[in-house]
Amino acid sequence: VRGPDELMPAVRRLLRGIVVVGTLEDAEQLVYARPGLTAVTAEGDLLGAHFAQGGSAGAPSLLEVQASVDEAAAELAELAVRCEE
Repeated sequence: VRGPDELMPAVRRLLRGIVVVGTLEDAEQLVYARPGLTAVTAEGDLLGAHFAQGGSAGAPSLLEVQASVDEAAAELAELAVRCEE
């Protein structure tokens, strides 16, 4: 990261522990190996040891798609139980 000399100490402090990675899979591997770090992908997905946030503006991120799949699966399971009653 480059910027005006007078701002660089603050920028370094703000970005401490943040690592840019290529893919969400890279982010998962990094955070698993180093839980104190936060990984961010080029698409803007943010992943830490205890949080994940999708960041792509155009299309839904992989995190958002997986959350939707999980939600639909849970709803389907609930409806299946209701049908059996």
